[in-house]
Amino acid sequence: ATKDRLDAISYIELPTDIIDVSGINMDKTYEISLGSYVPNGYKIVSSSPNFSVEVKVLRRVGIFIPYEKIEIKGAKDLYDYDIVRKAQGINVYVIGEKDKAEKLNVSHFYPTVSVAGKNIGTHTIKIDLNLVDEEDYEIEEDVYLDVIVSEKPTEPETEEPETEEPETEEPETTSDDKVE
Repeated sequence: ATKDRLDAISYIELPTDIIDVSGINMDKTYEISLGSYVPNGYKIVSSSPNFSVEVKVLRRVGIFIPYEKIEIKGAKDLYDYDIVRKAQGINVYVIGEKDKAEKLNVSHFYPTVSVAGKNIGTHTIKIDLNLVDEEDYEIEEDVYLDVIVSEKPTEPETEEPETEEPETEEPETTSDDKVE
């Protein structure tokens, strides 16, 4: 084909039924030959007119993270920080390749919440889940929790009781005392 004719082609349309993903439960690679899909008057001159399509089976898994595992970062000594607990923890849903996602558990997460710059009040803050190998997974949706920031109670100053030195009585001596 001439350059002008080649420039007119921006894509080659493939029928949707050449890759059937219905009912697959494991990864699968499809080999597709482009030769039969190019328009009339064109031919593929590549040494390999085939290409591969790799289909990965994804799995959605739910992981329960207890509140005790969530670290509060950026706290000031002046304030108390309390997580509003609506249950025993939070549920996180992760999507990833089946083989990897099925092995996920709570130990793969290092959740933190940053309270830096938060003043007294209730704040809804996004949890940074810090998922190990995060590039292999997609967190289904962001997870938030409420943190109450309050002033730390001041401890009352306690006065130390005055300690008096005990009075020691010296025995009275009189001239009538005999010393032997």
